[in-house]
Amino acid sequence: MILSNWPLKIWSFVIGSSIFFLIHSLIQAELLLEIPLEVVSSNGEEVFHVNHTPRVKVELRGTQRQVETLNRLGLKVLVPLDQALTGGGREGTFDIRLAEGYVSGLPDQIQARFPEPSFKAELKQMKTRQLSVTPVTDFTSEFDVKVRYPHPQFVDVRGPRDVVEKLKEIKTRPARDTILYSTQNVVEVDLVDQVDNEQLVVEPRRVKLWLDITPKQETHELKSVPVNVLVNPEERKRVDLQRKTVDLIVTGPPVLSDNTKLLDLDPDTFTVFVDVRGLQSTVSGEEPERKVYVVSSYGDEVTAVPREDLYIRVTVEKAP
Repeated sequence: MILSNWPLKIWSFVIGSSIFFLIHSLIQAELLLEIPLEVVSSNGEEVFHVNHTPRVKVELRGTQRQVETLNRLGLKVLVPLDQALTGGGREGTFDIRLAEGYVSGLPDQIQARFPEPSFKAELKQMKTRQLSVTPVTDFTSEFDVKVRYPHPQFVDVRGPRDVVEKLKEIKTRPARDTILYSTQNVVEVDLVDQVDNEQLVVEPRRVKLWLDITPKQETHELKSVPVNVLVNPEERKRVDLQRKTVDLIVTGPPVLSDNTKLLDLDPDTFTVFVDVRGLQSTVSGEEPERKVYVVSSYGDEVTAVPREDLYIRVTVEKAP
């Protein structure tokens, strides 16, 4: 019995479903939304900020299907103020008549109604300025960081004229240590709190900082490091130095590549010498000076220089 007259049953099901969906799509529905408000002059060139009323209630009417599929993104209430702006002023407290406005981005089939057709609000004329970006950093790690430049170097700030005109620059939020371990000398940061204001629109909201990042350097002093003499093996001579030791100023990162602390380095880390090769003998009272050289076992990672004398007077005598 179930399979008997099955083509007729299928057609009955299709027709019934179609009627159901048709009736459903024609049912009227209402939707109450809060939508951003923008106040403009009739020529569209001037835009005004409405204090304390960034959004207004709008009742939307249409079929069930139209309302359900309504894309709420991009909807905006635009209200022209030509009749409200009296006395030639462009700022002040006005009666905003929402009934004279319309919802931008709303399909023609959907009707809009304002439950509260008007309200009083303070209007301020909008202004756009281009302001320079000032980078702010807060690095306390083992890095020395310098900001070469931000990108972009200027941002557009739009808001009430009196607010925008007081701004002289736009600072970034502090760039901190954590970003240094995942960057190739470029970081992206937000702009600072002074633009965290619903009255202001800033484009872009984030900027990139190009950085110079180098390990921090520390210094400490090594006392009484022995001075050696560099001679040719075939030369037979006796060399006497006016000073047998020097104090070194050591510079390098706080922690070295082998995890040794800079402060733990001892004199054996460095070879200190004067070069007397080719110097055969000296005359009393006319002893020459030779430059002091310092070689570090850490190469360029750690440098050291004598604290005072870069030259030592030497006396050379031929060996018997």
